[in-house]
Amino acid sequence: MAILLMLSQLFANNFADINWGRNVLLPALLFTVVLVLIQIISSSLVGVKNDYSPKQILTIEGAVDLKILALEIAKATKWVLEIENGTTLRYRSGFNTMRSFGENIIIEKEENQIRVTSKPLVKSTLFDYGKNFMNIEIVKKLILRLQ
Repeated sequence: MAILLMLSQLFANNFADINWGRNVLLPALLFTVVLVLIQIISSSLVGVKNDYSPKQILTIEGAVDLKILALEIAKATKWVLEIENGTTLRYRSGFNTMRSFGENIIIEKEENQIRVTSKPLVKSTLFDYGKNFMNIEIVKKLILRLQ
């Protein structure tokens, strides 16, 4: 945002005449604050309480058959199954207009635990507006129903 403002000022005026604080830094700071507030509010509305980062991880105690879980996930979502083996399911979700460009959802079965990770496909994503948390909650509900 700051770069766009700087370029607009460059073409509008002489580069030396730019008032950096008023024309570049202040609008960029305000824009950033607005985005952070939108992230916190929209994430809170879907249930996020502490971790507002786009990468969400949940560990659930207990065992579930991953083949049955894969069938339940196929019924409940439109995620694409990329990897299925005895200990791991890896899914890719599609583009969501406002929330994300897609996510990787990884379900790993360890001894007596299941770890579910949901993270954005685009590594530079800073805000997901609670989308990865919602993915975790979908898998959590399916696992608890199967236990």
